[in-house]
Amino acid sequence: MKQAMQRSKENKTTGWPGWTGGAVVAERRLYRGAPTIFVNGAPIHGESVLFRTRSGYSWPSLSRIDPEIVVPYVFFRVGPDAQPDFTEIEGHFTELFDKHPRALGGYIVNLLPSRDWVRAHPDEMPLFDRPFDWLNEPGDREDPWNKASAAEADASWASSVWRRDSARFVEALARHIHKVFQGRVIYYQVGAGKCGENAVNFDPYYSGRWFCGDFSAPMISYFLAKLKTWYRNDLTRMRKAWGDRNVTFDNAMPPDRNERLQTQWFALRSPLCSRTADYHRAVSEAVEDCAMLWAKAVKRGTNNESLAASPLGSILDAGINAFMVHHNNNGAFRRALKCPQLDMLESPASYILRDPGKGDTSSMIPLGAVRMAGKIWLRDFDTRTSYKVAKGKPPSLTGDIWLTTDTPWLDTQVLLRDAGYSLLKGGAFWWHEIQDKMFSLPQHIRTVRRLQEIGRAVVHADRSIVPGLAVFVDDRSNYRQANSNRLIFAMNYEARRLHWTHAGMASETYHLDNAASAGMAAHNVIMVTNAFCMTDKQARAVVGLARRHHSTVIWLVAPGIQTPTGFDIEHVSSITGFKIRAVDVEALPRITLLPGPHPWSRPAGPEGIIRSFGTGAMDYDDSGARGVGPLFYVDAAQTPEVTVLGELDALAKPGLAVREMDGYTSVYCSAPFIHNALLRAIGTTAGAHVYLDTDDLVHVAQNLLLVHAKREGVKRIRWPGKAERVVDLYTGRLLARDTREWTLRMKRHATRFLYVGPSGRLPWKEEM
Repeated sequence: MKQAMQRSKENKTTGWPGWTGGAVVAERRLYRGAPTIFVNGAPIHGESVLFRTRSGYSWPSLSRIDPEIVVPYVFFRVGPDAQPDFTEIEGHFTELFDKHPRALGGYIVNLLPSRDWVRAHPDEMPLFDRPFDWLNEPGDREDPWNKASAAEADASWASSVWRRDSARFVEALARHIHKVFQGRVIYYQVGAGKCGENAVNFDPYYSGRWFCGDFSAPMISYFLAKLKTWYRNDLTRMRKAWGDRNVTFDNAMPPDRNERLQTQWFALRSPLCSRTADYHRAVSEAVEDCAMLWAKAVKRGTNNESLAASPLGSILDAGINAFMVHHNNNGAFRRALKCPQLDMLESPASYILRDPGKGDTSSMIPLGAVRMAGKIWLRDFDTRTSYKVAKGKPPSLTGDIWLTTDTPWLDTQVLLRDAGYSLLKGGAFWWHEIQDKMFSLPQHIRTVRRLQEIGRAVVHADRSIVPGLAVFVDDRSNYRQANSNRLIFAMNYEARRLHWTHAGMASETYHLDNAASAGMAAHNVIMVTNAFCMTDKQARAVVGLARRHHSTVIWLVAPGIQTPTGFDIEHVSSITGFKIRAVDVEALPRITLLPGPHPWSRPAGPEGIIRSFGTGAMDYDDSGARGVGPLFYVDAAQTPEVTVLGELDALAKPGLAVREMDGYTSVYCSAPFIHNALLRAIGTTAGAHVYLDTDDLVHVAQNLLLVHAKREGVKRIRWPGKAERVVDLYTGRLLARDTREWTLRMKRHATRFLYVGPSGRLPWKEEM
């Protein structure tokens, strides 16, 4: 094994061999099926180690691994002259490069206004709607900096002055660093807000500062301009959408606190009360505008020779953060995907349900949409280890918000699971030692060094998207949901952690607009989740995609229910092919499967036959919510040639039904998610390849397979074609040759990351 690892180190094709002097040019190219970082013409996997500069420890445990890229994490205060302190900036990299002479560099640039900037531009700061907050405290008008320091926020996202000055600052910083270090700093991640993740306040509820809107002059002006664009200067149209006969394009204001908390139909906001949804969208797009400006500034400053990133697009986390998600305003990303200067969208993996065995480490961002746009997911790799676990203490004291590992062996399994997922999806990442000395055990260092070698190898594997389950989500529909976690958490957050990736198929998440893309893979199963604002054009694209590949389409709850003319249940019926009805109640969305000969009637899971889904143990919804509303069901008597497979318990009405359509199969489900065993049965019928018929975690790329075991046992893997060789990437051992099937004996919570493909592709030789 040691000899194989040494050969990997000596073979320079394994990735960036180390900086050896001279100028460096970084770019983003499509390579082996995934957008990839190229440095001086060679692909690298982009593994970085983060070094904080203000958190009390400058040299984290992973400084011992000879990182490929070193990344200082710095908050910058932008002054009125928009000029950085170059002495401090140079010092960050001089110190890091002295300690790591072979490393490249990245920079996390978190922007906040300085005291002098705030004093020079007091009207460019956000004005919030809390009647008892710091805005009304004595002395604020004499020194506006008091407001800024109390808010722990940045300037208004819509401020043209802030955009100008922050972009100048970023350009000056990038130009200086690029020149001084000859391009050795290959990427700049630029963000703003309290934690640099492009959010007004990282935790606006539990911190006691639930800021509900920016009423500053810049934001109001921006909001009005957006309204004119969206409604095409048609005042009659906007008045109808807002339900306000007196509103104009001159007097429209953000909604107040009470209006933001109201809905008109349980979980759903009325399309005829659109002020709140329009405002949420406007603020999110203001953040997106800033991110694109900063990306352009990076490119100007580095002569297009470095990469630009920013935190954007975390729309799949709307469930966990639903009560505050509209104040974490980085959800807009579709225009950014078309911005040529923005190379990478940054985010951590979703925070909860990362538990060993049970959950997943999937991205907050629809990665299928990111990859189709040719962008890279840059991950904040903040996976916790057992080293700092304080048993019996609340998460706030340990920094843990999911079930953390408790042994070094389990640390290795979870780190391999999380790193393997990022590599398989074509993502780059930076190691984030979020707790001091979290990676300090010898086992951690060995694990991370091995993961480095794996990353430098699998960048040469085919990481193309594999057909299977395609999940289509929508950002704008999130703005029209209630400020609660009941529906979207179960639909998009928890389902992707516990069901989509545990169904045994390859899976990928896209935006609704991707259905019309020419490069879309031929997925056998298409699932449409939070498409409440789905347009006819989007619906035709999904159906057209399904017809081309004779796919099965699963429609959840009420696609297209929110239209410009109001709630329209007939629109849902026309989209799904089922006559849909609604009842004005909140209740458990549990569906009981009906006995019968249909292959989906009693899907088998590892723990037995699945008889119901939509709620968990003791009648809790899997999301923790006890009920959702309204409830929708199929009117079977008014739907031709329908087969009813399940009944919505609360209504005793059809909640799961299937119908053969012209060239595709349509499935309607009134619960917000479908159990992984049922998804697997649907995929099998639809012709999707099922790699593993258990509920273990599975991720697949063209030449890569990741399995994380929920329970102990022998896992039988079935490959869609003949595998010339199967190699365990962590051990380097050859597991099988020239086969379509093989077995893995796995302990509970173990992880196996495999290369499956032709000989000679990866740059090391396996050992038996």
